[in-house]
Amino acid sequence: MALFDFIKKILKTEEPLERKEQKLKLEELESKIQSEISSIEENHKLFKEKIAKSISQFTTELEVEVELLKKIDLKERRENEKLKLINLENLKVYISHLEKLVKELTLPENLETKEYSLRISGVLTTFEKNSRQSYEKATILIGKEIEQTKAIIKKFLQGYNNSISENKELFDKTSSLSYIKEILGELNHTAKKEEDAKKIINELEKRIEFSKKERLGKENEISEAKRSAEYKKFLEEKQNIQQGKERLNKEVMLLKQSIDLKSLLKILHTNIKAARLIDEYKINFFSALEKDESLELARLVQETKPDQNIIESLKRTRAEIISLKDSSRSYAPIEIKLKDLEKEISNLEFEAQGFERELEHAKKKIDKVREKHAEIEQNLRVKASSLGWMIE
Repeated sequence: MALFDFIKKILKTEEPLERKEQKLKLEELESKIQSEISSIEENHKLFKEKIAKSISQFTTELEVEVELLKKIDLKERRENEKLKLINLENLKVYISHLEKLVKELTLPENLETKEYSLRISGVLTTFEKNSRQSYEKATILIGKEIEQTKAIIKKFLQGYNNSISENKELFDKTSSLSYIKEILGELNHTAKKEEDAKKIINELEKRIEFSKKERLGKENEISEAKRSAEYKKFLEEKQNIQQGKERLNKEVMLLKQSIDLKSLLKILHTNIKAARLIDEYKINFFSALEKDESLELARLVQETKPDQNIIESLKRTRAEIISLKDSSRSYAPIEIKLKDLEKEISNLEFEAQGFERELEHAKKKIDKVREKHAEIEQNLRVKASSLGWMIE
């Protein structure tokens, strides 16, 4: 039945609606859509009522026909018994399809108009497809009796088709409004995402600016500290320590030359304890002398070189090593302050770099959102134009 395909085509195909152009601002569109939807709700209601009434009448007529078809009896017909049996069996199947059709045409009232119509179309299409074979086989002997049923179905389909055709504009407009509303929702969503991204960018820029000010303040503190009398005194002390280290290095070098650790080890290599001590001095003279509280090295030198007295030199050198070590180990308040400021500046720079990376990511994100927003807005303008709405 070609009518079924025509009904589905009408319901599923949208054509441009001829409308007088109306200029609208984008911010007016949402209220305009709602106004249009409200204005056509009554038309939908009337359409559904008309179709429901038509279906009620149709199903009532089918129920009567079903009862008549059930009463068909071929016993008196002078036909081949096998042929009569085939006809009656297919008539029974066809009747079951009719009964199913009646049942399935009872649809929920809360369905939207287009869904309601598509469901009806689906039920009719399924009936036509599933009942065709049994109908054709049943008409071999009882075509005249079943003709009334066929006429009722055809009459309903023609009326239903006319109702769908008459209300095609209603379906198209409803579909367009629904789609425009959906697009507008997407547009509002991207607008919200853009606003959120702007807030993030603004916040990151504030944080970066604050971090720069904080860093500049710390740098100024360092500059002021380095101009202070305390810092100058600290540099002088540091220089004195450095000079003391250089002087101590020279003294140690002279001591090492005077002692000649290599020769001393050759003489005392059989003395394990002495050899171990000399090895420690060879590895690190400063460390070994600092640990050598009893100055065992001086005693070993005295034993091997009685005319060489280095005990006073070792004592003096050891005392200077300990003194310099203590001086180097302690930090002046100004030095601690500068180190703390430099650490804070380093932390601020690291933090700012993180903000910069986040800012770059946020800017790329907002660019993508804006591109998507423009794409959706263009789609919205095109679709709105099908209703004669020109978005300014």
